[in-house]
Amino acid sequence: MSMNEDDLFGLDHTNDILGHLDDEALHQKHLWPGDLVELAEVIRAQLLREEVKDDALYLQMERVLLAMSFLCGGRNYYLPKGERIKKALRDKRIYDEFDGKNIRGLSNHYKLSEQKVYEVVREQRQLHKNRIQHNLFPNEQA
Repeated sequence: MSMNEDDLFGLDHTNDILGHLDDEALHQKHLWPGDLVELAEVIRAQLLREEVKDDALYLQMERVLLAMSFLCGGRNYYLPKGERIKKALRDKRIYDEFDGKNIRGLSNHYKLSEQKVYEVVREQRQLHKNRIQHNLFPNEQA
């Protein structure tokens, strides 16, 4: 292959880009011990507020961190802030508490319309289904 075929536009900077990405990836890898300490401190502080004591505190903190590592280890993930995460956690709780017959109770407890509770359950059911059963045809509309 000639140089022109390798670099049709005279812009073959692939090695420069890959080199930069590798440096960035290495830099990110070196940050994880500090991130782990930060997460551990947040979890520890919350467990202390809940009056979890001594060995149980560290055991629970380690279990949470190991579970997070099992699920998300080796990849970046996003957690929303403020009201968005509160709403997402509320919706998860509604789904977990839903038994098929308690729409009115959930509606009253969470101060939502019955229609909104049904909507939350439907959305959460789809999220859980997607987590368990991945879509084989992601570009097609349901």
